Amino acid sequence: MHRKKRFRLLVYPRFQLTLIALNSLIFLVSSFVMVGSFYVAIGSLRDLGVRSELAENHPYFTYLSMETESIFLHFVIAVIVSLLVTSFVTLYLSHKVSGPILRLKSYFNDVRHQKAVLPLSFRKGDYFCELPLIITQALKVLFNDKKK
Repeated sequence: MHRKKRFRLLVYPRFQLTLIALNSLIFLVSSFVMVGSFYVAIGSLRDLGVRSELAENHPYFTYLSMETESIFLHFVIAVIVSLLVTSFVTLYLSHKVSGPILRLKSYFNDVRHQKAVLPLSFRKGDYFCELPLIITQALKVLFNDKKK
C-alpha cells in the first residue's frame, strides 16, 4: 500500500523556531532603531518650530503631529507585514536545511542498525544536494575495503 506523504511545516522545530525567533529579534531591534531615529527627526522639526517662535497652536505643529501619527501607523503596518514575510521565508529556507539533516540522521541510523538501506536522496530543491552522492561514494569505499 502506498501512503501519501504529508507535508510537515516544522520538520525540526527546535532549529526552525530558534532561527525564526533570532531573525524576528534582529528585525524588531532594527525596527526600533528606525522608530527612534524617526522620533529624533520629528523632535528636531518640533524644535525648529519652537526656535522660530511659532505659537503652540500654529498649524505647523498640528501638521507635524498629524504626519507623525500617520507615519507611525504606516510604519507599524509595514513592520507587521515584513515580520510575517521574513518569518515565512525563514521557515521555508529552514525547511530546506532541516529536511536533509533529518534524512541524514535517519539514513545513518538505518546503517547503524544494519537495516536495508536505500540510496540516500534529498527532496528536489533541498540544500546540500551534493551530499548524497559524496556519502554514497564514501560508504562504497568503506564497505568495499571491509570485504577485502
